[in-house]
Amino acid sequence: MSENFGSSGQIQPLSIGNVVSAAVRLYRSHLKTYLKLALIAHLWIIVPIYGWAKYAAISGLISRLAFGELIYQPESVQTASSHVNPRLWSFLSVGFQVGISLLVIYLGLAIVGGVVASLLGLVLRGILGTTGAIVATTLAIIVTVVIVLLGLTWFYSRWVVAEVPLAVEENINSGESVARSWELTKASVFRIQGVVLVAFIVTLPLVFVLNYRNPI
Repeated sequence: MSENFGSSGQIQPLSIGNVVSAAVRLYRSHLKTYLKLALIAHLWIIVPIYGWAKYAAISGLISRLAFGELIYQPESVQTASSHVNPRLWSFLSVGFQVGISLLVIYLGLAIVGGVVASLLGLVLRGILGTTGAIVATTLAIIVTVVIVLLGLTWFYSRWVVAEVPLAVEENINSGESVARSWELTKASVFRIQGVVLVAFIVTLPLVFVLNYRNPI
């Protein structure tokens, strides 16, 4: 095997529809393997720290297996695990770095959105008078939500593959893997956001079914 497992240059940019279709075909053809790994990963979440590291590492393992299929260099679970397992704590570090960064960004966007919404509300109240208070409040809430969601999903799209470089490349640490994700996604942010949105819409019926079957 070469120094790095495959090469990102071997995969050409795809449209949103093609990405979703390719993902469906990939996971359908390896459903049993990926589903088993995903189940094991989620069971590890209940164990603090070490279990979280195992969850992150297994997520990286799935990424490596999927990447190998996409570049026509498939690996067995055992072979891929031999690369991923020694980096257990690095995968946890990637998760913490991205999670903390998104939390800070969320708080910043919430503050900015709140300020913008408040100013908009004051302007609308001045124009519409007392009768416009409800309209101003509603618009202020909508503006805040839009600013937070668009900003947060933009940053999330930059780090959505943060664990992949760590899973497929040699001689790379957690910080470099996060930075690599930022570099790899710089030209495809809006496409990635579209993929995330489509994936959310596709899985939304499943979420409704689960909530219906398990009411709070």
